[in-house]
Amino acid sequence: MIHSILKVAVFALLLLFVGSAAAQIPDLDVLVPQAAECADESCEVPMYAGPTAQFMQMDATLNPSKAFVCFGQYDCWTMAAQGTPDSFGPVGWVETAAIPAQDCAELLFENQLAAMVEEDAPLTFVPASEDNAQLTLHHGDPIQILGRYESFLYIETDKEDLPIRGFVPESTVE
Repeated sequence: MIHSILKVAVFALLLLFVGSAAAQIPDLDVLVPQAAECADESCEVPMYAGPTAQFMQMDATLNPSKAFVCFGQYDCWTMAAQGTPDSFGPVGWVETAAIPAQDCAELLFENQLAAMVEEDAPLTFVPASEDNAQLTLHHGDPIQILGRYESFLYIETDKEDLPIRGFVPESTVE
């Protein structure tokens, strides 16, 4: 009987902790569209799957002479996507010095939440879309939850010895 009561109490505390930690995960759907001009119309800035060149380089690039969305900045990197808040492409990180000055919020991702993938999950750079999956995370893969965008979580994990950030459906995470 005491053992059962202790199990219920521990479970309740765990739910309280996870619930309060999840509440602190930042929502990334508050976007600030930024259009800028580039001296050379053909300029394209490489995008990375995280805020350093140690992260995987993405196939996508950002052309700052066209409309783009700025999610925020961390250190000397900007989290951005080509397009508008209503319709944008892959979200990645570009060196801030390579794009015109932006007035973006600072992204610290201080309240990371450790979690595991509960079922196979497509990792994509385009939130709210599973169509362009870059890779598949498998049951039991460890992740760090950094933020939320609609029904997707912005996460960080390691794949093939490279750190990578992207979006997975919230329903696939334990």
